[in-house]
Amino acid sequence: MIFEQVKIENLRNIKSLEFTPTPGFNLITGANGVGKTALLEAIHVVVRGRSFRTNLTDSLIQHDQAGFLVYSRVHDGFRNVSLAVQKSLQQPVRMKFANEVIQRISTVAQAIPVQSIQPTIADLVFGSPRIRREWLDWGVFHQEPDFHMATRRWRRSMEQRNAALRQGDANAAVSWDASLGKYGDVVTDYRRSYLEKLQPFLDQALSELSVNLKLDLSLVQGFSGSSLAEDLKRSFTRDLQLRVTQAGPQRADVRLRLRVDKEVLTDASPTLSRGQGKIAAYAMKIAETKMLKIMNKSTLYLIDDIDSELDEHHLVKLIELLMATDAQVIATTTSSPSKFTNLNQLDSATTGVFKLQEDASDLVKLGVNI
Repeated sequence: MIFEQVKIENLRNIKSLEFTPTPGFNLITGANGVGKTALLEAIHVVVRGRSFRTNLTDSLIQHDQAGFLVYSRVHDGFRNVSLAVQKSLQQPVRMKFANEVIQRISTVAQAIPVQSIQPTIADLVFGSPRIRREWLDWGVFHQEPDFHMATRRWRRSMEQRNAALRQGDANAAVSWDASLGKYGDVVTDYRRSYLEKLQPFLDQALSELSVNLKLDLSLVQGFSGSSLAEDLKRSFTRDLQLRVTQAGPQRADVRLRLRVDKEVLTDASPTLSRGQGKIAAYAMKIAETKMLKIMNKSTLYLIDDIDSELDEHHLVKLIELLMATDAQVIATTTSSPSKFTNLNQLDSATTGVFKLQEDASDLVKLGVNI
């Protein structure tokens, strides 16, 4: 789906703002603190029901206001559809899609794949396993329709088992082993299969971004052996002592290894520079978009400070690669638009450069001939 209009009221420092993005690459310029990131947050909230910066949605409400509203109009390839989110103080998030109240946020999230990218994107390579799990599960969620339900059932089983372990109730804890093992194996199989399918798309993205990087992906499943149920039995005494389930997909990781001379594999994190890690992380994100494109799904990219730690060569390559995926991109920068030397080579009908005014009250379209 393509965003055609966004209206924001009372979100962070944005009192009232209307944005009409192009269907391709949109660059939002402006000084620090004027509200560029808040604009990206608003679009993320209308799709996911929460910010990419915090789970405390009340904190997005502008000071001295009772709530915020984000309204948008999207095009699904056949028709225009309204999408809106409203949040009042100490009230749950209320979302509407095509004028109908949405009970499950996953309904909208499934329809609109949105990739949120921060200046810390290199943490996908250098950071904790949780960051890589979230990246992996985003891709599986949009690739496999049954993954979301399997994940919900696995998490519910684990929560119930952990509750029994905290109470020291061994019989109740064991009663959840079969369900936890079953759905934990399903989640793991989906993850492993997805990484295998993703590898050629990553190879292609890396070759287009950097000729010197070759990265292999593999799943560290989070438990020993071929069956989670068997590992749960082996570790039960320790789980009961620690009052928590140790083994399972919640401890999974994506192992990143570099292919170097003669195809020798070495762990990427201690080997890559920060700049190389950022290129690798972008390639991992773009690989997922390439894979979705095969399924006729388009991705929305929300990229904060897009040129951070990127030289001009890699910035040009990145923009070219993003546009080749047919994604809609909304990116921010504090730099002069003149730094983006290839924008005037893009189609002006699908490319826009905007300046956010200092009071976050207006977006002035500058054009692409800069």
